[in-house]
Amino acid sequence: MIGVVGLTASVVAFGASLLGCAYALRAARGGPLAPAVAAVRAAFGALLAAVLIMEAALVTHDFSVAYVARVGSRETPLLYTVASLWAALEGSILFWAFLLAGVTVLLTCRIGERDRPLLPVSLAALAGLLAFFTLIVVGPGNPWRRIDPVPTDGPGPNPLLQNHPLMAIHPPLLYLGFVGLTVPFALTVAALWRGGLDDAWLRAVRRWTLGAWICLTLALIAGAWWSYAVLGWGGYWAWDPVENVALLPWLTATAFLHSAMVQERRGLLAGWNVVLIVASFTLTLLATLVTRSGILTSVHAFTRSAVGPLFLALLAVVIVGSTTLVVLRLPTGAGTDRLGARPAAFLLNNLLLVAVAGSVLLGTLFPLFAEALGAGQLSVGAPYFERVVGPLALALIVLLGIGPALPWGAWSAGSRRRLLPAAAVAAGVALTLAVSGAPAEAVAGIAAAGFALAATSGSIARRLQGLRAAGQGPSLGHGLWARRRSIGGLVAHVGVALVALAVVANGVGSRELTVTLRPGASTTLGSYTVTFIASRQQSSAGRTQLLADVRATGPVGATTLTPNLSLFATASEAIPSPAVDSTVAGDLYVTLANLDAATGDATFRLGLHPFMSWLWAGGGVAAMGALLAWLPPGRRRGVSRVRGLAGSWRAALADE
Repeated sequence: MIGVVGLTASVVAFGASLLGCAYALRAARGGPLAPAVAAVRAAFGALLAAVLIMEAALVTHDFSVAYVARVGSRETPLLYTVASLWAALEGSILFWAFLLAGVTVLLTCRIGERDRPLLPVSLAALAGLLAFFTLIVVGPGNPWRRIDPVPTDGPGPNPLLQNHPLMAIHPPLLYLGFVGLTVPFALTVAALWRGGLDDAWLRAVRRWTLGAWICLTLALIAGAWWSYAVLGWGGYWAWDPVENVALLPWLTATAFLHSAMVQERRGLLAGWNVVLIVASFTLTLLATLVTRSGILTSVHAFTRSAVGPLFLALLAVVIVGSTTLVVLRLPTGAGTDRLGARPAAFLLNNLLLVAVAGSVLLGTLFPLFAEALGAGQLSVGAPYFERVVGPLALALIVLLGIGPALPWGAWSAGSRRRLLPAAAVAAGVALTLAVSGAPAEAVAGIAAAGFALAATSGSIARRLQGLRAAGQGPSLGHGLWARRRSIGGLVAHVGVALVALAVVANGVGSRELTVTLRPGASTTLGSYTVTFIASRQQSSAGRTQLLADVRATGPVGATTLTPNLSLFATASEAIPSPAVDSTVAGDLYVTLANLDAATGDATFRLGLHPFMSWLWAGGGVAAMGALLAWLPPGRRRGVSRVRGLAGSWRAALADE
């Protein structure tokens, strides 16, 4: 019965999406917009009901529903049972449609008066996309099919998906980032349709893109952390096809956020910005195709399914339609002024980001091209990406520090003076590392990251100093709030520089050791002494765990670590869960590779990974900086009113 109700809600959502698209197209020709808004809100309500119904089926273990029978289990912990909604293809498409309906409704609620002329066409595009996703839910990706006879239990989600709480965080953040980039695309289609890329369009598109960028940044960091903490191989990024296609829209969105400032300040690069917005959305569709079609082998991808051809058709329609619209309706002659120093740096930044995206895209799709040409099944590994992307990323990191120090006009001597301290820091770091015998890639990478950190910190300090000089007392806070976009962007630059420093240091400084120890035996790795104490076994929640207690003695003292192997009834191999002793300087990473039941000997993979905590912290700092730049202008006034009201209450209480 619950499956019938869920399917009915999904069908209602599909019908409401089609109506919303039709009504929005009529509104674009002069008809009323209210019916279209009502239709997409009805679709959102129906999809909210469908998601809640599916969650109820998962939590109550209603195995008559096909999706629950596929991913559910009575022994799966509640957190992973709830997160099973996005653990397989059918549930993830339902969740995706729900998020898309949510951002569509949010657009209708939050769009400003200046942007309202863009709403009919953008709403038609969003409703059309929503109809596509709900069609999959009621068609080839239907999760509501009834199972008969009803099984008494299910296999549960993939063991790798119930081994860490980040399962509940990473996929929703990634989906939010992908879905968030749909709105800038729809607004851009509307602006092209109307024949004008004005300031209202740019502000709206920039704001939505920045929100999606925050979600994508957090998703990429959470995914890297998940890989590091779950897979047991000691790495966080393997240049896997699904990882690559998730990175691609982040790169193009980052390029747009920089070139948008050039259009805002100088009226240039409007056409280029349109291309970046369309490319970002198209790359989200490519990511969805790769993940849900099984056309590329990946540890993250779902199995081959019937939805692959549908996504391929949608991708073709978007590419052909967007290209046609750009060619026919893109205005020309948007600006003729000279770029200036900082805009030129932003343009170079864009070219480098697009070059990185193109290199990653080529390496990811090359196996498909090779197979289509009869060359057999080939793979492109990490060496290609590191050799091609590495130099481009190095140039980007240097530019990260240079760009904010440059004037919007012509290059000046003051710009050179502002960059001298950062250059001195980079030279000192490079000299120190070279004397210590560090490899050339470490010298270049760490010096570049040090330069970016020093230059960006200097830019922040100069802006704060300027605000202090401009006013005292309460005006400083208002001035800081007024410059939040600039300062938030610089804070995001600091976060990216921290990530770069961690990536380089980890890439050149990691050390690994595989060793077999008897209980009581010890080994050393770097400054750590690792002693195997004893092994034990415990059973819980549908799994049997083999645990090894290890004493790790390092520079900051001793700690006990417990890596384990989890044996699931539905898995043919044990799943390792590493134990990590994390410090500011680096991580000791201990993975239990094997436990000999006869002798009690344990085989461990030990790793020293420098500055790993800086990677996670850097991603958080980048997202926080972007969030500061994203906050709406009216928020400060609201905070001031609340503070004023609180002050009045305190004064009244004092009088009493």
